[in-house]
Amino acid sequence: MGAPRESRQEYLRLKATLVNELCDLDCVQDAAQRHGFGQTVGEYLGRRVDLSGRSARDDVIVLVSLALRQGGQGVDAVISAVDLHSGRDVAADVRARLQELAPVLPEQDAGAARKLLREAAVKGPALHAALSRELGLPLPEHLSAGDLFDHLLDVADQPDGLPPSVLVLESAARLAPVPAHAERLRGWCETWAGTTGALPALLERRRRLAAARAPDHTIPRCLVIMVDPADDGSPDVFVRYWINELAGYWEPRSGESEVTTLDDLSGAVERAIRQGERLWEQAVEPAYVEFVLPYSLLNHDVARLELGAGTGSATPIGPHYLVHLRSLERMRDQNPVQHRAWRARWGTLREGQVIQAHHWSAAEQGELPRWRQDLLRNAQFTAVTMEAPAVEGHGLEPLKVAIAQGIGLALWDRRAQRDPYVREILRILVGHSHDRLPGAVRQMRFQAEADTEGLGQVGRHIAFFWDDPYRLIDCEEVPA
Repeated sequence: MGAPRESRQEYLRLKATLVNELCDLDCVQDAAQRHGFGQTVGEYLGRRVDLSGRSARDDVIVLVSLALRQGGQGVDAVISAVDLHSGRDVAADVRARLQELAPVLPEQDAGAARKLLREAAVKGPALHAALSRELGLPLPEHLSAGDLFDHLLDVADQPDGLPPSVLVLESAARLAPVPAHAERLRGWCETWAGTTGALPALLERRRRLAAARAPDHTIPRCLVIMVDPADDGSPDVFVRYWINELAGYWEPRSGESEVTTLDDLSGAVERAIRQGERLWEQAVEPAYVEFVLPYSLLNHDVARLELGAGTGSATPIGPHYLVHLRSLERMRDQNPVQHRAWRARWGTLREGQVIQAHHWSAAEQGELPRWRQDLLRNAQFTAVTMEAPAVEGHGLEPLKVAIAQGIGLALWDRRAQRDPYVREILRILVGHSHDRLPGAVRQMRFQAEADTEGLGQVGRHIAFFWDDPYRLIDCEEVPA
């Protein structure tokens, strides 16, 4: 925070407090008494003071504005006038109230804090996640540690008396990659707490922070939507959703369930998205929207479900959110062997420099046994790509095999008719690092909507399966 902003905010707080304190005094309620009070202030300052006498508050504002233009001398003049007109005890109370407005951190201490935060080089997203959760406050995204510190300098103390700005350093110490930097950050906090009598509160908060989970930068703000077809032969589907409000922590909260049909699924999805957006109003980056689907629905085009259907300005969700698919059967499966294989492949994907993808061609229907053996023998395969839709007799059987072997990442063409350009598009997509791939798919979908006739339209037909074994939901079967 720069000095001009800080001094301006301090001035406004001082002015408002001084006006409110003076308006409570008997010596300013009557116009004649206000005139005498103003003359006393003017005598101390050696300046003429003219008050209209129409309104006590208006006169006090004029008087305080004139006094504060004289800096500390003006404040002293007002306190001296209070002493003369209302007595020493009242003047002492007013001065004590003004002293409470001193900055939480003197500028010298704040400068040292900023320097320590720069040196510690704590990643902004991780610190943002930890502070959002710890403080229970919505915070702007994409701020550095120093900017978060400045943003919180003027925020009120926590219930235990600790200022949020101090907790920036305490939280940064826990995330600092270098132990020496962490120690210096904690030392700064202890020094501040020791001079303010807040050391017990700081040590208790430190104990609580140490027991809490550290944020995981791979966990996004997320809406998970499960679509489960009814088993009674009807076209009904059961829709449930979960919202993960904060990035960095997987704590999904269940929303309402409803029964609809695939034809009306976009309405249920839009209602769920609206609930998520109420919690993400401070966010800048788009959230993830994940569809947990059974095998029979994995080829359904959920990325082009529309927002604002029936309004004349409907748009597909794919360009607005990071939309992908997950396996309902695997998430419900309690087989520890399969879940272990799933976690192992995902761990290899996250740790690898590149995505190792195994490709399935639509012309390989007789190659399913070899496909299974290839995946079984090569644990470095972390993804599959397919030039075939995920439906029976095309790409669903090899996709089921891949899922059974622990694969969590897949891309395929949803169309049955083979496109000569699809394989190259799939190759380009898996050429991204795994952490950038969801964003690359979203960008592809955005371009596909803008390209009404060109090659970019192929992007409308690419399905994206992204199934993280560490982000599970309670997706038990919905009773009929």
